[in-house]
Amino acid sequence: MRGFAKGLVLADKQIKALQAASSGFFKGASNLLKQPQPRVYHLVEGKAEPQGAEQALGQGTDFGKLDALGADLFGNLESDVLAPIEQWTFAWNAVQTRMKQLETMRLEVDSRRRVISGLQGKTTKQRASLDRAPSERRRGKYEQQIEATWRKTQHKEAKLAVAIDRYQKFEEELSEELAGLIRDAACLKSYFSGCMELCREAHRSAGNALNAGIKTPYPVKKIKSPAEQKAAKAKAKEEAKKKKKAPSTDTSKTSVGSDSSSVPPPAPPQAAAQAKNAKGSGKSSVRSANDLYGDDIEMPSPA
Repeated sequence: MRGFAKGLVLADKQIKALQAASSGFFKGASNLLKQPQPRVYHLVEGKAEPQGAEQALGQGTDFGKLDALGADLFGNLESDVLAPIEQWTFAWNAVQTRMKQLETMRLEVDSRRRVISGLQGKTTKQRASLDRAPSERRRGKYEQQIEATWRKTQHKEAKLAVAIDRYQKFEEELSEELAGLIRDAACLKSYFSGCMELCREAHRSAGNALNAGIKTPYPVKKIKSPAEQKAAKAKAKEEAKKKKKAPSTDTSKTSVGSDSSSVPPPAPPQAAAQAKNAKGSGKSSVRSANDLYGDDIEMPSPA
């Protein structure tokens, strides 16, 4: 429990450092973005003249929103994260103080028990002396001592009973407080989660404030998570397998082992008829050629 409390105190300091750093970051970013952008200077007629119009670095930035985000983050961390953690720490310190009180009460109970034990031992010795008394006068003296010791023992035992009762009640109360602290410690995780969510939301809103006055803000590339990347790779593999298994639809390719150059294409019907007529007389062959190609082209006579 003490180790856990020390770790929580350290975390409280770290969150406070994050709170101060975030607030300073927003203020510093706002001050920087309000500054004019550096410009190039050219020497014109012996004078350095700036080129281009003067404009702020954070042109289009909503500075009011940016400044408010820093203040809101500081306040939200203080009320929603640091306050519950400090309440737990305060309760733990109170329990430690009460534990010291309980230890003091325990020592008191032990002391009273030792006193009573000593009185009981004294009574035993007095009774033994009473039994060995040689005269009645001695016996009367020992009886008075035994009675005084008994009265004192009764008084001390009554005080011991009160001390024990007070100690037991205090112990029960402290035990309940410790049990409550242990139950509350399980909820501290939600405060750390809230701290991270508050910072994330503040920085996301700050990014939007930077582009509040720009119609086409700077594009932000979305980073895929490892699960999305794995799913995309699996989908690409499935598509590649489907492409390999799909049959080819190109009819221009010939089958394996066939030689398209060895098979001549079939002759047209008109050419086949002319070749048949060419086997006749030369005159008919020439006439057929003139009919086919015209009078301006002279075909050689058959041998």
